Amino acid sequence: MIELFTARSGAPSMKVDGVAMHSPYDPTREADRFVQETFDGDLPSTVIVLGDCSGHVTAAVTRARPEALIIAAVYSEEIARAAPLRGAASWHPGVPLTFLEFLRVHLGELQIEGLRVVADSLEPFMPVTSKKILGLLNVDEARAHAPYGDGIKPGHRVNPTTPLFPRIDKKARN
Repeated sequence: MIELFTARSGAPSMKVDGVAMHSPYDPTREADRFVQETFDGDLPSTVIVLGDCSGHVTAAVTRARPEALIIAAVYSEEIARAAPLRGAASWHPGVPLTFLEFLRVHLGELQIEGLRVVADSLEPFMPVTSKKILGLLNVDEARAHAPYGDGIKPGHRVNPTTPLFPRIDKKARN
């Protein structure tokens, strides 16, 4: 169950099944700190935010680097539709495109190379998702770990798209 509430700071926030998805005190400050610590002040020109429930991280990236291309992926259509903050191109399981098709629409060729680097970096934290992205990008093990610019070259063919995150069957959950 999704519940929108107001944090102590006055910012909007969200609970899913009774669990706060962001700080119940100051989600804006929490997101700003997360972005600062994650990027150490050096934000890239393209940022893909995975799982930004209420949109606070996306908003923090926008505040830190307004010119950046920001793409958000939310794992639940219900959460995406309830999100009080949203400003970036946003994918969720209810979008009629697979995640990779969505990225193709919103990313250029050089940014696909960046996605390869992101997928490789995700491996320690999200190994299954990392492997799926690299598989969809048609990248072998050697190229997966190559420095930026050495992995995907112009004309590279990606594999046919498949869902990166499976749809959640709400009826099966109940």
